[in-house]
Amino acid sequence: VLVPHAPCDAADAHVFPYLEDEDPDGRVLYVTEGQLRALHRHSERADACGVPRRSFLRADARRLEPGELAEIVFDLLPISWLFRPGHRLRLALAGADADHFARLERTPGWRIQRGGARASHLELPVIGAAK
Repeated sequence: VLVPHAPCDAADAHVFPYLEDEDPDGRVLYVTEGQLRALHRHSERADACGVPRRSFLRADARRLEPGELAEIVFDLLPISWLFRPGHRLRLALAGADADHFARLERTPGWRIQRGGARASHLELPVIGAAK
């Protein structure tokens, strides 16, 4: 589950996170991804793993207030991955994915909140290394 707190300069935005595995030589491997249109960030409840449940109905859509520090909770596609010793997690964020999703009229600017009481964070389930 990724929880970015992001002020945006528009009423809507796309958020595309990519979780990656960076090896000690700096090579990067794709692990998984997620996507959410900020308009659909509202959820009523979460499942046992904390994944939000959304209706995606027009009636449940919530526009952003420009400059609002919005909490956008969403999940990444499920995957099993072994991070080797010396490897690092890397999270890349994008505001568009032109190969798969229609662009908004204007690509808004947004910033990820780091630090403080409303710091963005990533929650990943961790299982001990295989023997």
